[in-house]
Amino acid sequence: ASKRRITFQFGFSSASAIARGLTEKECRGCEHEIVLVWSHMTGKRQLFMDSKEIHMSKAARGNTKFEYSWSTFGGHMMKI
Repeated sequence: ASKRRITFQFGFSSASAIARGLTEKECRGCEHEIVLVWSHMTGKRQLFMDSKEIHMSKAARGNTKFEYSWSTFGGHMMKI
């Protein structure tokens, strides 16, 4: 297959649960998924966060580097 898919899954703790003294899974807040889909044949790169496309670009064939930064909910800075 010419497409590669890399998936990152992570979550943020619930600040209100921590303030109430809760711990571990009781503090589970929102969870997110970031997916990078990269076609080695066409150079097309797509970046999705929670199933929504947030970036699309095309690079020269054989380009093996990708870097992208964006800000998201709550002012968090994300970088791949």
